[in-house]
Amino acid sequence: MNKLIDIGVNLTGKSFKKDLPQVIERATETGVISMGVTGTNVQHSDAAIELCEKYPKILFSTTGIHPHYANEWSDKTAQEIHGMAQMNCVKAIGECGLDYNRNLSSPKDQRRAFEAQLELAADLKLPVFLHQRDAHEDFIKLIKIWRSRLVGGVAHCFTGSVDEAKAYLALDLMIGVTGWLCDERRGIPLQQAVKEIPLD
Repeated sequence: MNKLIDIGVNLTGKSFKKDLPQVIERATETGVISMGVTGTNVQHSDAAIELCEKYPKILFSTTGIHPHYANEWSDKTAQEIHGMAQMNCVKAIGECGLDYNRNLSSPKDQRRAFEAQLELAADLKLPVFLHQRDAHEDFIKLIKIWRSRLVGGVAHCFTGSVDEAKAYLALDLMIGVTGWLCDERRGIPLQQAVKEIPLD
């Protein structure tokens, strides 16, 4: 059986309240050896850590501010994320990045929160768990500024083009794909990009 790691699970949602132990058990029965519970704001990061403490053998977490919540970034938020990042189960800063597709926070707020989290990851020597949608140019500019100080990172839920994949690979970032790959309507460009991603 293959040993699999799912780097981005959203197990803190209400839909898992009733059967979370069964969900984790089914995952392990199919070869999943570890799962990363994604932190997307202070509240979700705290819930992710709490969940990981209940299932330390299989779960780890991230802590950060998703671009949708970038307008929540403040000195207090930065301190809270910094504090959570000290927890043993936290393995990355994020989910952080830029999302100009929906702009639930302004691009300016997104860039400010993203750069602050890149700095935090560099200072703490933690990898970054990255999100980018329709913001490649600004995203890649910021990554290039910080890349030499970062220990690593993964472009989570990658949905970009071949050129975007090559740009991330040139910066020695890992690339994560999801079921979007199988979407008959939206997945075709991603299928081409995946061919450029090495297995390692």
